[in-house]
Amino acid sequence: MGLSNEEIIWIGRDNSIDLRLYADSTEVDLASVTEIRLAIGSVVVTSTDSASGEIRWNQAGYDTGEIRILAGSNTALSTGRFNGALVVYDPTNPLGVVWDNDIPIRVKPNPLSTA
Repeated sequence: MGLSNEEIIWIGRDNSIDLRLYADSTEVDLASVTEIRLAIGSVVVTSTDSASGEIRWNQAGYDTGEIRILAGSNTALSTGRFNGALVVYDPTNPLGVVWDNDIPIRVKPNPLSTA
């Protein structure tokens, strides 16, 4: 089995991408975050609800700074390789902070799809 440095989103699946956000080598407290956006090609995945959106953060069982991206159900995504851009918003940063703009993401088709 090969290993990859890409984060993978499986269309039609519940797999998640689990990331940790750091500043100065310390995990970032995400309690005040109001929104997180992830651009994947021309699609922007946006979550304003930390507990139920396609991007989740600051939940019981999550490590400090952990976000989980669950975008497999997003019907706007196309398969391919992308450099994702992650932007985090909070009351102090209403225009958002670009956390990373070069996240290697591969969107793959559902391996069990009959279509």
